Amino acid sequence: PDVLIVCGEPEFADGKRDTLVNPSIIIEVLSPSTMSYDRGAKLRQFQQLESVREIVLVAQDEAVCEIFVRQSEGPWLFFTATDLDGKLELRTVPVAIPLSEIYAGVTFPEPTKR
Repeated sequence: PDVLIVCGEPEFADGKRDTLVNPSIIIEVLSPSTMSYDRGAKLRQFQQLESVREIVLVAQDEAVCEIFVRQSEGPWLFFTATDLDGKLELRTVPVAIPLSEIYAGVTFPEPTKR
């Protein structure tokens, strides 16, 4: 993943300390070449990690953040933050980040006409 947040003491798979096994929040920036994998198999792998409470997918080509929140029982909840006036609101840690800050300096491509 591109960004990890750990609530509590970090735990690692081995002595190298390069594989964190208890992330609470995972943030993945989607790229055109890996978007299908990131939204499919990779997302399902992240959802299998017991410690993960939230997963955020950040689009590169438009101001869109998709937020998946683990429920104590039942399915994951899904939220979408859109538009540069919107906010990415995390529930595991009390943070709200304006999309205008996340996408500061980003020039979006012109939308393709269909």
